[in-house]
Amino acid sequence: MNLKHHFSMIRILPLLLAVFLLSLSSTEGWSLPPCPEDQSAYYDNCFGTYYHAEGDKYGGEWRDGNMHGQGTYTFADGDKYVGEFRDNVFHGQGALYATDGTVLYEGYWKDDNPVRFDPLNDSDTAYIPLIDLFSVGLKNYVLGTEEASQEDFEAVEIGIDAWDRGDYVAALGELKPLAEAGNMIAEFCTGLVYFLNVNGVPQDTKEALKWFRVAAENDSVGALLVVGLMYRGGEGVEQNSSEAFTWLLRAAERGDAEAQTTVGIMYDNGEGIPENDIRAAEMHQLSAEQGYRVGMANFAGVYALGIGVTKDPVASFMWAQLAQNGGVEGLERLFDYVQSDMSDLQLGRAIRLVRECVNKNYTGCYAPSLKSKDI
Repeated sequence: MNLKHHFSMIRILPLLLAVFLLSLSSTEGWSLPPCPEDQSAYYDNCFGTYYHAEGDKYGGEWRDGNMHGQGTYTFADGDKYVGEFRDNVFHGQGALYATDGTVLYEGYWKDDNPVRFDPLNDSDTAYIPLIDLFSVGLKNYVLGTEEASQEDFEAVEIGIDAWDRGDYVAALGELKPLAEAGNMIAEFCTGLVYFLNVNGVPQDTKEALKWFRVAAENDSVGALLVVGLMYRGGEGVEQNSSEAFTWLLRAAERGDAEAQTTVGIMYDNGEGIPENDIRAAEMHQLSAEQGYRVGMANFAGVYALGIGVTKDPVASFMWAQLAQNGGVEGLERLFDYVQSDMSDLQLGRAIRLVRECVNKNYTGCYAPSLKSKDI
């Protein structure tokens, strides 16, 4: 099984919660009985190590003969994936590390592919492959995230329609001249065309970053976010956490929920900015109160661990339940962790608070111990 990927485009959003859940589950497998020493035996509901002929190795939980649960898959060259498996594939929360320990991708996986949460809809399908992030419903994404004049929108409509038909060459032909003339939407979309390595238009991350920066300087919130993520992940530019933080904070200040929770993670980790747990909690709250489910999940992790706030299992359960209701998967261990500290009375209160928060459209919900809600 060859699971190794080289990611030419990754919008990295490593969740505080992912690290938390992995830490909780690191010893879970030892509660299972050991698997047979015979490599040809059938592995089921056990914890053990299997060595592949090509040099790869897996150590972790097994079910029905498959890698399933928590484990570590080490490639022959030393790279390794640490996280959740389902039926022999990377599935759930996990991280892929290079031989030297560099994080290649940390976040969510589905069927061996890195994925991110789909910001385009509120369906029960929470995952969307990274490569498809902008290739589905580009018009809806642009209309939902950009601020521009009606004239700008009308001018790019032909190019966006070409994109949604899959004719990226025609899309670029329509959009780039408009971008060169200063149309903010076209600037952003031209960056996307170069970013994605779509049919007929080879990927050029440096050219993409150039157009994203132009759009960002014209106050495109979406471009501010993408430029920050590119600096954070080293896409088309040398990785620079401080520069990434600057761009992402600008997007967060403009109200972008993804930027807010990402800035929260950076504050929590001291990534490009001095560590500040209180500011981290504030940023996750801002994201969560916009109904952004990733922000909700991170905010739940804040209360589970007591990061920048007083540890509060009721608040953690409430925000985790809201995130799960929005389609976030993989929260079972968080629920188990916080419920272990909850009485039946507290659990009942948390469930009532979930309903109240939905009725309040996620604003003014139970969020104790924060010193400030200001950015």
